Amino acid sequence: MWCREDSRCLTQSAGVFPDPSYHNRVRHLGQAGTKNCSLKISDLRASDSGTYVFYLITSHPTQKMPGQRGIQLLVADSSSAVTMSASPSGGITEGDALRLACCSPSADPQARFRWFQSTSSSPRHDGQVWDIGDATSEDSGSYYCQMQTGDGVQSSTTLAIDVEYSPRNTVVSISPAGEPQGGLPVTLTCSSDANPPVHTYTWYRGAACLPAGDKSFHQATQSLAKPTGGGSAIGSVDISTEEYGPHCCVARNTHGSQTYSVTLRDTRDADDGNYSHNHPIKLQLALLSASRLCGSECKLLSVIRHEQIRTRACGEVEEDEDQEDSDSDTRTSI
Repeated sequence: MWCREDSRCLTQSAGVFPDPSYHNRVRHLGQAGTKNCSLKISDLRASDSGTYVFYLITSHPTQKMPGQRGIQLLVADSSSAVTMSASPSGGITEGDALRLACCSPSADPQARFRWFQSTSSSPRHDGQVWDIGDATSEDSGSYYCQMQTGDGVQSSTTLAIDVEYSPRNTVVSISPAGEPQGGLPVTLTCSSDANPPVHTYTWYRGAACLPAGDKSFHQATQSLAKPTGGGSAIGSVDISTEEYGPHCCVARNTHGSQTYSVTLRDTRDADDGNYSHNHPIKLQLALLSASRLCGSECKLLSVIRHEQIRTRACGEVEEDEDQEDSDSDTRTSI
């Protein structure tokens, strides 16, 4: 049977019904045993442009037809128009192979084709077909092709390419900014860059934030993400002093997820063991970076910063300079 790359099928098979838009316009010319799988499409329309794939369905348990790249069809609005198409036409994810094709029914065999991207006035590629392997987010943008013949130069209309990707550059910030005061609640804000953007952030606390922690057994808090532009979005949660400890934010979209963890701890006076609400909070930030929650390698970045403060009997406050020098260092473990 014949199908479009977007899973719309043109011919009928067991359990599969053809797309209504092709009703009475397609005919399978091949017959069983003739090794002919030709398809005829009548009354061509511009919407028929795309990639067509032939599937051979068998009942054999192991012998299956290998994957097909398909055949690309471009339907021009007129005999002189220059058209372009992309395969796949949508749902492009980082790492996918992208093919751009340009043609014209009246093209001279000696015609020269060049490709342009909206971000640059210089040609990006020469040739009628442009194969972009391992597409990245930088390949997103508007494209058009240009055909040059002895009669002049013709350009196609532009085609928008959107390459999607899983969350990245996920980070958690704490507010109020600066050195927080002990005994006061704080707000944790998670931000991430993703396409499509993160819709909702998931927050966990305690053992769920450990590298080997199974989050499916722990209670989660959801915070709605607010878009900030360019694929970025932020979400926040308020943390009371009773909830100090490990907290982690999971940014997720349809392509994967990334986790960032923060540990909040109260500091007690090392000399007398008495707790003071005026003592600063020691923040330990741990970045658990996993591009996808599928067991990929994690890197741990631990940044510990705090300042010990002693309280004299007279109520004056002084800094322990020796302690400050030793504790303000940044220690990184990878």
